[in-house]
Amino acid sequence: MPAPSLGLSQSQRQKQTMSMSPQQRQSLDILQLPLAELEQRIREEAQTNPAIEEVVAPSIELDAPTIDRDGIEAEAEIAENDDDFQFHDAPTHSGGDPDAEERRRYMFESLRQPVSLEQHLRSQIATSDFTPEEISIAETIIANLSSTGMLAVTVGEIAEVTGAPLAKVERVLETIQRTFDPPGLAARSASERLVLQLRAIATLQGAADIPAPPAPVIALAERIASECIDDLAAGGRESAIASKLGASRAEVIDAIALIRSLNPNPVAEFDPVATEDYVVPEVEVVRDRTGRWVAQLNADMVPRVVINENMREYLDDSAVSAEDKGYIRSHLREAEMLAHSLDQRADTILKVSQTIVEMQQDFFTHGVSRLKPMTLADVATKIGRHETTVSRAVSGKYLRSPVGIFEFKYFFSAGLRKTGGGSGDGAEAVSNRAVMEKIAAIVKGEDSNKPYSDQAITDMLVRSGVDIKRRTVAKYRESLHIPTAAHRRRATT
Repeated sequence: MPAPSLGLSQSQRQKQTMSMSPQQRQSLDILQLPLAELEQRIREEAQTNPAIEEVVAPSIELDAPTIDRDGIEAEAEIAENDDDFQFHDAPTHSGGDPDAEERRRYMFESLRQPVSLEQHLRSQIATSDFTPEEISIAETIIANLSSTGMLAVTVGEIAEVTGAPLAKVERVLETIQRTFDPPGLAARSASERLVLQLRAIATLQGAADIPAPPAPVIALAERIASECIDDLAAGGRESAIASKLGASRAEVIDAIALIRSLNPNPVAEFDPVATEDYVVPEVEVVRDRTGRWVAQLNADMVPRVVINENMREYLDDSAVSAEDKGYIRSHLREAEMLAHSLDQRADTILKVSQTIVEMQQDFFTHGVSRLKPMTLADVATKIGRHETTVSRAVSGKYLRSPVGIFEFKYFFSAGLRKTGGGSGDGAEAVSNRAVMEKIAAIVKGEDSNKPYSDQAITDMLVRSGVDIKRRTVAKYRESLHIPTAAHRRRATT
């Protein structure tokens, strides 16, 4: 039998890959930027590109944001602001007042620019070792975090939106949970949020000048958070927890004390309601002649560029060197790409907002109780764009309507079937935001001496026609920062 030979061989195989041109990447970057960051980006481009003759800045009317109505008015209290600030550009053509323009820019740039949670996380993505595909996954993850930093969608939905393998999505999520600040970020449950924070504390052990609880206390606390979350939430069950986990009651008390010291909302300092002083709605929602709600783009709010067309004359001038002509062509091309990206941004935002308003007619007429379930995929299908494009278009964008100012993201929510309904489409489903409002109303109207349990709330919702489970009610209650019935009762005694 001849011995097997070792050697090199060549083979061919086809592999389908997708790459983006510089124009496409710039268009996506521009699409994702809120107005304040967009203006800054354009001005930075104008400083380095002589082909951009002028940046026409908007006359921005800054509005105090309304609370994100994802359920609970108690999530953040916003003082009424009676004054609207308006900043108007002085004319930049001849005859303008340079001093007035300088004062206006000074006032605009002097506004406090807090770091939002999204900005904080994107800066960490930029310094990570993620591949381009992993960056896309990470951006989708942070775009789908709730106001408390919880992951509001499943890894399966993220995989579907990004087209990435499920295993890769899970790896990126694990990296974000393990290495990104603040600890507890992107958790999928209250239990996981506690575990992530405990693991972050465990990594401090042995670090110089950083005190950390003993390893056994951290380990036991992690087991309690993972296996006894209901007992922990109920309170007063230290003996039961000790028996279940084979630990002493004293050890359990120490571990629970550590858990109680954790931050229940690790992203509170980045809360956009608390840190963003003003928002600029890019879209107005009004009624047309037929009485239907329609979306209109506030084109005057969006900065735009004016290209220096005189530079093209040098391309036909024989006295200009080939090197200089190349320089001019390059900058003209970059200016045209920027202008085209701005046009695409406006077109996409208008299409997305028109689709949102068309699908949510009842909301603008009757309020949150009539909010329909809607996903990124729903809008992407209707406008013929990819879900990731829609995700970028809704990030940090706001619309103004007669019933308030809302971030585009507000209108995207999963749905629950109505009892007796069929497939759970828009006519036979209710938005989870509407259900959360119902839960908040039930708790607000309860007898403080006899607060409703999660099961009692579940029974009420089922009787009202909502097909929902107790664990879902508990999840929604937690996301609304409503304590358990036992804690609500204790708080009134």
